[in-house]
Amino acid sequence: MSTPREKIQQLREQSQQTEAAKSRETLGASLTSLSSTAPDLADPNQLDDIVTGYTDRFDRLQFLFLEQEAKEQFFRLVLEQNDKIIDQSAILDVMERAKKYKAVLHEKAAKTQATTQEIKSVAQTWFSLYNRLEEALLQLEANELSLNEKKSAHLEELTKQAALYKEDDPTVETLAKMDFPTKDLLVISNVENTINAIHSQRLKIEESLRGLKERVDATKQTIKTNEEYRDKCEAEVAKLDQIIADLQQVNSQLSSEQKELVSKESSLTKLIAIWCNLTQIDDFKVVDDEVGFKFTEFPENHITMGVQGDKLVSLQCNGIDNTQLLRIENLAKKSKHPLSTAFEEVYKALISL
Repeated sequence: MSTPREKIQQLREQSQQTEAAKSRETLGASLTSLSSTAPDLADPNQLDDIVTGYTDRFDRLQFLFLEQEAKEQFFRLVLEQNDKIIDQSAILDVMERAKKYKAVLHEKAAKTQATTQEIKSVAQTWFSLYNRLEEALLQLEANELSLNEKKSAHLEELTKQAALYKEDDPTVETLAKMDFPTKDLLVISNVENTINAIHSQRLKIEESLRGLKERVDATKQTIKTNEEYRDKCEAEVAKLDQIIADLQQVNSQLSSEQKELVSKESSLTKLIAIWCNLTQIDDFKVVDDEVGFKFTEFPENHITMGVQGDKLVSLQCNGIDNTQLLRIENLAKKSKHPLSTAFEEVYKALISL
């Protein structure tokens, strides 16, 4: 399907060829008339007829020249037009949605930042507790080592005293003659109880450390995830900023083009009016693949030509019967310039009605 620009270009070429043919025919007819007619210059009536005829021919040639000039200006201006239709509502809608999405991303990024700060604060508390638990564990290990050393030294001292009692009187039961305070046994028992308590506390601390380490590791992963999401949000916001800037630039360009097209449309409307007046044509319209118009001499007869490229597809004209229209259509299709031929034949048919 040809565009209006292509149709106008085709009409322009055909119009030029048609006008050239008309000019040649007019000039040829004038020369033929001049050569074939030998007027009697002594007859005043015949001389007046000759002057009138040549005056009519001159007016016609002058009219054709003005008509051709108007057509040239018309086609030149039409071919400069932009075929696209500018619709800024879609661009404005995209910009509005982009701004809303940008606001949502800013809000999510702010919440992510706040959550990250909160998690870091809690994690810091856990790190402090972790360090204190490690210090407590080290202190318990030191206490356990110290108590074990005291226990070993005390048992060694008791063993030495028992050996001395046995050397003094081997017949006496060792334990019965042992003279050491009962509190030493209590000290040993207390030391063992303390060591057992230390072991139990140490197991609890190690379990707490394992749980705390898991929570710290999970917190680190959460912070990493939040920071990655925040970075993605910032990247998306940067992209949206660029899109909005590009859309604003396009919108500005389209607004400028829209104003220019409105100005050209106004000039084109005036030029069409001048052209139609010079060519004796009214209601000239190009809609899709159809060209519609009326001759000023025949305002009741509306002509519609269906075109495809430079070919005539259909022809309609109220006032001309279908048989004659079919003859004109077939004749035009066989012609080298079908549209110009159809234009001329329809005009001839209307004159002969």
